[in-house]
Amino acid sequence: MFSTLLETKKSRCGEWANCFSLYCRSFGYETRLILDFTSHMWTECYSMVLVCKFLMVLEYKEFLEVASTVAKDKEPFIEEYNAHNDDTTINFQIIMNADKMSKARQERLLKKFKLTSTLSTSNMHLLDANGVINKYDTLNKEYNICFKTVERSKDGLVPRLPSSNTTGVLPELLKNPVERRKHVKRLLKTASGLKYQQFDIQQQALKLTANNMYRCLGFSSSRFYAKPLA
Repeated sequence: MFSTLLETKKSRCGEWANCFSLYCRSFGYETRLILDFTSHMWTECYSMVLVCKFLMVLEYKEFLEVASTVAKDKEPFIEEYNAHNDDTTINFQIIMNADKMSKARQERLLKKFKLTSTLSTSNMHLLDANGVINKYDTLNKEYNICFKTVERSKDGLVPRLPSSNTTGVLPELLKNPVERRKHVKRLLKTASGLKYQQFDIQQQALKLTANNMYRCLGFSSSRFYAKPLA
C-alpha cells in the first residue's frame, strides 16, 4: 500500500499519516496518530533532541535580548543579533563594535557569550560521622585518605574510612594548592582585564594540580596506582 501511495502521490490524509508515522518510527522518533472529530488524521512526532535544542535557543535569545537592550546604568553590549536557526543547526549572528569585541576577548569570548559552563565541586554538603550536615572542600582531604591511613585488603574491596587522627601525606600535600586557589579566587572577584585572565589561569592550574593528586590513584599506568583509594 505504501509503495502505491509513494508512486501515485494520491491518497487520503489517514493513509499519508500512517505512512509518515512509519518513517518517523523507523528513525527512532516517538510518534503517535491523532484523529479528531472532523474525521481528519495527522502525525505527532516527539524528539527530545529537538525539545532541548528549542529550549537552548529560547534561553540564548533571552540572553541576547538583554545584552542588546539599553539599560539605565549601562550601554548595550551588542548592537543587534540575527537568528539563522533550523532543525539541525543553531546559528546566531551577533553585531558589535570593535571596542566591545576587544573587551569581550579580554574576558574570554566563550565565557562572555555564555558558550561554556562549569560544574562546581567546591560546594559539597554531606552528613559527617555524627549525622550533621557539613561542607567539604575535597572529600579525600576531609576524610584523610592516604596510603598511610587506609588499610587496604588483598581482595581489592572498598576499604573502610581511616580512623587515624594523624594527617596523611596526600591530604597534607593537598592543603597547599587548595588554600592557594581560595586566595586567588578571592582576588579574581575584584580583578579585570589582563589581571583577570592571569588569576583565572592560575586558579585553574591550581585546581588541576589538586585534582590530579588523587586522579593518579585511579590511573592503572601510574606508579601511584591504588584503585581502592581512588
